[in-house]
Amino acid sequence: MTDLFITGYSNQIWNTALQTLTYYNTNLDPTNLVEAQNLTSFTTTALGNAFIALSAIRDNAQVYDNYTLLSEAFAVPVTLDALSALYIKNRLAAMLSFSQNQTRFNVALTTPSYAYQNNTIPIASPQYLEYILQFTGEFPPALGYLVTQNNQEIVTDQLQPISVGTISTLSQAVLEAAQAWLNLANALQTSGYVYSAASYDAVMQMYQASLIAYQLLLNANVVNQNDITTAWNNLIAVPSILGMASLTGNNPASLQSQNINTAKYILGETLQELNTALVSLRQQVTGNIQLATVRQNDNLMDIAARTLGDFEQWTNIASTNNLQPPYITSSATSITTAPGQQLFLPTTGTVQTQGTVPSYTLNYLGVDIYYGPINQDLTEWAGDFQLISGYNNLAFSLGRRLQTTLGSLLYHRDFGSRIPPEVGAITDSNTLSYITAYAKSALLSDPRVNQVINASTVAYQNYAINVQATVLPNGAGTQTANVNEVLGPLA
Repeated sequence: MTDLFITGYSNQIWNTALQTLTYYNTNLDPTNLVEAQNLTSFTTTALGNAFIALSAIRDNAQVYDNYTLLSEAFAVPVTLDALSALYIKNRLAAMLSFSQNQTRFNVALTTPSYAYQNNTIPIASPQYLEYILQFTGEFPPALGYLVTQNNQEIVTDQLQPISVGTISTLSQAVLEAAQAWLNLANALQTSGYVYSAASYDAVMQMYQASLIAYQLLLNANVVNQNDITTAWNNLIAVPSILGMASLTGNNPASLQSQNINTAKYILGETLQELNTALVSLRQQVTGNIQLATVRQNDNLMDIAARTLGDFEQWTNIASTNNLQPPYITSSATSITTAPGQQLFLPTTGTVQTQGTVPSYTLNYLGVDIYYGPINQDLTEWAGDFQLISGYNNLAFSLGRRLQTTLGSLLYHRDFGSRIPPEVGAITDSNTLSYITAYAKSALLSDPRVNQVINASTVAYQNYAINVQATVLPNGAGTQTANVNEVLGPLA
């Protein structure tokens, strides 16, 4: 991960994210549940901020590049209708406003150890999402056209709320905004003037992005907005501007762009694993649920005295079960109960943890039913299921992954390895090296595995192979799991 080609401030963010992950894996203590929760939450927030910051920097730079190309195309002396020209002028002004002062998202970066000790985050939030939602840089190009009153179009200089009666008119305006870019593209082709292919492509890309914004508006459940400018920017301008940035920001010829996308993918996958860890580490706390059975000739005072030791608690039993006079009848109704039925008793206010206290080894590395070694007979029945947990469960499940052909499980297509179909086709040491690579890839595809420390394969005369590997799980840091699997040729 450290070999990604990322320059500038984006590289500083990426390096801080890597330092934070290293700090997490080094300092996570599986035996201290509260501290593990705090450290995992700390790391998740930092990596989430890194993901957003990388997006903000790339988007703003790309919007400015797009603005330059579109301005070049619009500068060509072509003939356009006034409405199309107005749409384009306002969009260019908005793009310039959106991309100006790109350093606004350069947040403070600190070392994770210092940040954790001082109860801060090593990568602060860039506030990018808030900026997008508050952006109002594009003025609706035909404000009077967008406003209706009694289903009649009127011209006004005042910003009016968008209501159901104006949605169809707004949709029509969005389509016209998209059409403006197509009109410019057609005018460029017939103008006879010289323009660059890149500027023409940019015009068509904005046309495509604007069409997508139009489709999103048609499929959206639009609610009332405070004013037309806010609605126009939130629903049309920003989605179009960022949509074009997405179209143009994934140039396969740009090493910087592709590596930033790779970094964001790695951060996204890591965030998913950290969120899983947070769920597994949470304290499962439940209240004690108590029930009482109504006996013949019982009244609520009898039940309260018998179960709670205080007959005056009968009113709480009534309210807990939504009972009303006469409370107990021969047959139950919506407001009464009957002998033989059960009533909820009011809680005593005490809450206790039930079951096994969550831990790293049990909740993250997992607990499963153990049927015995893979490809061997089931263990003898001893009156109950046998369980396998912690590091042993991780090693066992990794073995299952190696033994399973990738894609063979209908609802788990990403589970398995590429090894089983290749076992009988091993012809030389080069093929065996592929098997080792396949093993590493399969082991790393388990979300619990942080690193494959070593892996090796040995081929036998009967074409069976032995895969041996040592892996380090996320967060454990001090203990590894060993995998030792023998795979035979498929029948």
